[in-house]
This record gives sequence, structure tokens and C-alpha cells, in this order.
Amino acid sequence: ANPEIVFDISILDILVDEECENSGCMWHEMGGGKMCMSMSSSTINGPHFTVIDNINRYLFVTSMESGWVGRYNLDNHQLIDKEMVGNMPALMVLNTDERKLYVSGMMSMVASGGGMQSRTDISVIDYSDDFDMVMTNNIETSSPSPHAIAINQNGSEVFVATYEGNWLFKISTSLNLVIDEKPLESFTLDKTDPVRRLKPVQCTLTQDSLLFISCEGGVWRSGSSIDTIPGQIQMWNTNKMTLENTLQFNEFNRPWHIVSSPISKEVYVVLKGQFNAELYPDSDGVACISYESGYLQLKWHITNDVFKYLHGID
Repeated sequence: ANPEIVFDISILDILVDEECENSGCMWHEMGGGKMCMSMSSSTINGPHFTVIDNINRYLFVTSMESGWVGRYNLDNHQLIDKEMVGNMPALMVLNTDERKLYVSGMMSMVASGGGMQSRTDISVIDYSDDFDMVMTNNIETSSPSPHAIAINQNGSEVFVATYEGNWLFKISTSLNLVIDEKPLESFTLDKTDPVRRLKPVQCTLTQDSLLFISCEGGVWRSGSSIDTIPGQIQMWNTNKMTLENTLQFNEFNRPWHIVSSPISKEVYVVLKGQFNAELYPDSDGVACISYESGYLQLKWHITNDVFKYLHGID
């Protein structure tokens, strides 16, 4: 068995407003909740997400707070190099044949003295050199917070859903540009509008044409308007770029990261739930969703008293 890879991750505490500001930190607003997080610095990295290239034997890590993407040797676990992406890199997918890495961004940060603008593009890193990664270009979507990201088997197409814009984009990796785009709902057709209604978090691609998108949802407010958006899983046909089916949870479940099964027609999603889980029993947990019949069906949902704000899944 391979030895464990252990990362030293700083503990991020939930603080009241005054304590957060006095600590030189800023609020990260996500789904109506607030988390006090460190400001970016040369000594604070905030590891967020990893992907593995098993063929070329690399492990990549996004450093959310400092803006770096690091490359590690998968066999001896040593850091090889790092590339500055900036503005809070989040999730990644890779093309092992072309040795290209596609990096999405975090949601916007909100500080007491002002906000950090959401990015509207994804970054492309070439890691064909054994010792020096290079960020070659950015691919623009014009929609705020392209966070959820997936790639097809041959690496010709990347799919991105924007957390604040609620749009889905199909990107040609050979052309380095968007070749198709669709709104996740018909509420607004302005892709530049940071409407933050469905709030897609992550997506996973199966059978090379079925894309599953986990959407956080929640209570949506705009001026005097208030709406309740159920957390949901959307299933898209990427060949036709059409929404095929939707499975809805409630506004408290908050579907978060999602992964597809390699052996069956199922996807698994983390339900992040509410921070004060005791007020919302069974709002969190892990759910299994089957698409065997061609429609999304909830197969099981488990929860436990020890679950607190679940986030990642594999």
C-alpha cells in the first residue's frame, strides 16, 4: 500500500465580526453563512483541492488563500514546483495526454471594508516540462465565479458552471474558448448578472455525455424579493447541452461536492447542511443518487451526529 500523504492545514475558526476584523481576516460568504478566513500572505496557503495524474505520477494542489497551484511527485511526495494563478484557485481537472491543468476559481470574498471581485475565467496550466509548470492562458466566460468544472475523456471539452452566474459553459480545449452556453434556470438570461440563486458547486461527467451538477440553493434575497431555492442535482446531456432531469432536496440540505461511481450508474453527493445542525436535523449527510432508469432517483441518504459541515467526497 502507498504511504499516506499528509498536509498541514491551518484551522480556520468561526469568529464574531469584531474578532474577525481585529485578527486581520475577512468574511467569506457562502450560501448565506459566513466564515472568518485569513487574508492571503506568503506564509498562509489554505490547501483546498487536489487532483492526481496517475500516468505521469503527479499530484496537484490548489492553494486557495495564497493563489498558488503546487505540483508534487506522487511517488516520493516532494514538491516539484508551483505556479501562481492568483485570485483564489479552487477546483481542477486535467488532461494527462496533453499535460494540461484547468483551474476554476472560488466564490467572491466579502470583507468589512469592501469586496473582492469574482473572477469570470478559468486558468490553463501546461505541465509538460518536468520541472517548470507554466500558466499559458485564461479562458473567459464573462459569468461570475466559474467554480464547478469537469472534463471529458479525451480532454477535448471542459464544462464549467458559474456559482454566482448560474450558467453552464462548454469549452473547446483546442480553441481555448466557449463554444456553447446555457442558463441553469430561466430566471435571468444575463450571464453577467451575479444572481446567486441555484449556486452550482461542483459537477462530474459520466459516460462522456452526462453531466451532474450539484447546486446549493437556499434562501434567495434581492431587494424586497425573497424566494426559497431547493438544493438540487441537475443532469445535463452535454452533446445537446440540454437539462434532462432534476432531483430536488430542500433549501437546508445544500448539496456540495459530488462524485460519480466508476462501477455503477450512481453519483454521490455531500449535503453540507447548516452550521447549527441541531436546529436542522438530517439536513446534512451523504446521498446516493441513481440514474439507472434515465431519471434521477434518490437511492439513500445517511446522516450522523458526528457530521459537521461536510465538504469533500471521493
